[in-house]
Amino acid sequence: MKRILQIFFSLLLLLVLSGCPIMMPFMMSPMLADHWNSADPKVEAVVQDLIREGVAALAANRGTYDTIRLDNAKVSGKFIQEERFRTLLLKALSSAGEWKVVDGEKSSHQAPGAEHPGNKSGSIPAFLNAELYQAEDMFHVSLEIGDSGTAQVLWKAIFSRPVPEPSSSHSHLVGFPIPSSEKVSEA
Repeated sequence: MKRILQIFFSLLLLLVLSGCPIMMPFMMSPMLADHWNSADPKVEAVVQDLIREGVAALAANRGTYDTIRLDNAKVSGKFIQEERFRTLLLKALSSAGEWKVVDGEKSSHQAPGAEHPGNKSGSIPAFLNAELYQAEDMFHVSLEIGDSGTAQVLWKAIFSRPVPEPSSSHSHLVGFPIPSSEKVSEA
């Protein structure tokens, strides 16, 4: 029995040390967990500001559409999860009160030309595609709205904000005044 355990552990050690693809998920998951920065409230606040600015501009440029279907909400980068970006976008669109909002991801199982939920008139809703990405030290949200019937883009805009300073473990050292060597005279 002892010999079998020695063989098993030596094979396991060999797999780990050789970087075997079988062991790759176990070895990489702790490293990849730190790359998602979605827990950073500064990043999410900047993304929310970008979305609010974009939705306000969209309200002025939506044309005659009374229903908007969010088709694509793409995130290029690891600073916020795509699902979270989509949720924030749907929430901002709904709270604007300018139109009925349809989540294209949830209504994609319907046949083309079928009545979309929230669209009682049967008219074709406008599609909305959104992308969040980072270029150098700026976050950008690109919004495009178009006619679902013709697939023609009618309006497109990009909104930008600076990337917030990352929270670091050394932040307690930043911002404290350095004591000066001057003496305060007593009066």
